[in-house]
Amino acid sequence: MNHKDNRRVQMTKKLLRDSLVDMLQTESIHKISIRSLCQRADINRSTFYKYYSSQYDLLNEMEEILLSEIEQQLASNENLSNDTDLVNILEYIQDHINLCTLLVNSNIDPDFPKKLLNLPVILERLNPSCSDFNSAELTCVQDFIIYGGYQMVKRWVNTGCRESPKEMSAIIKHIYRKLLD
Repeated sequence: MNHKDNRRVQMTKKLLRDSLVDMLQTESIHKISIRSLCQRADINRSTFYKYYSSQYDLLNEMEEILLSEIEQQLASNENLSNDTDLVNILEYIQDHINLCTLLVNSNIDPDFPKKLLNLPVILERLNPSCSDFNSAELTCVQDFIIYGGYQMVKRWVNTGCRESPKEMSAIIKHIYRKLLD
């Protein structure tokens, strides 16, 4: 019974997440009511309130899931090359393109880039490449590389992922190597 309930909870939450992403395509999160979200997901409002207190809580959970999965992807690939890491992240972004498009364009959470780019695993992976810089320079170099890379991914997402994840990874890595030479 518990397993069945767990699947039901997961399905309900997925319906709510999918409905919120659909609604965010055309509406600001501030204008999305719980009533309209529940109607779109075809669930009762009381069911919504079992899991969330607002549409912002739902969005926050969606961001946390996305960030956690990216972090897990990076953490589980410690022995792989950074090229594989970036390709895997870009594939993940491509698989979740609707949500990622909304998040990278800061349409719904202007702090999302900071949340993503300050994941400890991302900063750890960048540090060995920046060992030639003093501490004052290191922060600037990290910001330059991370936010520049973020803008490249944002452009890639906004142009419909025209390059494959492998091609985009190669472009980012090529620019990265040129900057650190």
